[in-house]
Amino acid sequence: MPGVSTDYYGHPSPSSLGVSAALTGATTGSAAGTIVAGGTIVTAAPGNINANDQCGSFTVASASSAAGLAASVYFAQPYPANPKSVQVTVLDTTGTGTIACGVAPVSAGLNSGFAVYLGTTTSGHTYTIYYHVQP
Repeated sequence: MPGVSTDYYGHPSPSSLGVSAALTGATTGSAAGTIVAGGTIVTAAPGNINANDQCGSFTVASASSAAGLAASVYFAQPYPANPKSVQVTVLDTTGTGTIACGVAPVSAGLNSGFAVYLGTTTSGHTYTIYYHVQP
């Protein structure tokens, strides 16, 4: 019985489907394979990105003390169906502890990506967002 491997996108696969660029940061748009800064609470493109379609982390910097959209993650290769779950943890790396967050689809379903919403942030703080997608 052949083993199951994981392709570069983080998708389980009977065989590797090739290599492409990992997720990258952007300030606008909805291109596949990007993590895009969102709303007015984030000052610049996401940084320190170590991510693929299944799991990863990236940082954002808060521009104001507010709640709202922090970033949208667009999968490099959409899943064939909506994932079973998307787990997100947000760490305030300037302060201490975690902050409240929420996740929503970036389009009609979670198969093409997800958006991360943060509770009230502190202006000037940096937040590391960790995620795991369960296909």
